[in-house]
Amino acid sequence: MIDWIYGLLIIDRRAILRTRIDGRKRNGSGRGLSCHVWEEREVMKEYKLAEGEARFAKLIWEREPISSPELVKLCEKEFAWKKSTTYTVLKKLCDRGIFQNENAVVTSLISEEEFNGYKSRKFVEDSFGGSIPRFLAAFMGGKKLTKKQAEEIKKLIDEHTGN
Repeated sequence: MIDWIYGLLIIDRRAILRTRIDGRKRNGSGRGLSCHVWEEREVMKEYKLAEGEARFAKLIWEREPISSPELVKLCEKEFAWKKSTTYTVLKKLCDRGIFQNENAVVTSLISEEEFNGYKSRKFVEDSFGGSIPRFLAAFMGGKKLTKKQAEEIKKLIDEHTGN
């Protein structure tokens, strides 16, 4: 049985709360769930990665769960990093709430897909005032959509508007 579940709660697109939902017995009264907020972070700052950090994160996402000693060996081979460099970068990304290293096993707290979603939404928000039509117009740059692309976009619109 799972004793706890770690999760992420997004608040107002600006703040993130990492939580632990505890399913242990309380005072012999049976199973009960309680939610403990242990950390609050700013989303906008947390999900920016330098190029090396991004390659490192991708390496973890592709192989998780991965033992930290195995990760050190992999980073030495892939990036020519020393053990200390691997652990420094890992600690930075753990502190940002992207990964965790518990009992020498590295796992993600946020999936690669979620990470890319945050980055994409942040880009559209910052560059186009949150306007998807303005983003699409700039992205297309006068090019025509293929019939298949248009159908995929229509399907997405229908899925997200309830039509």
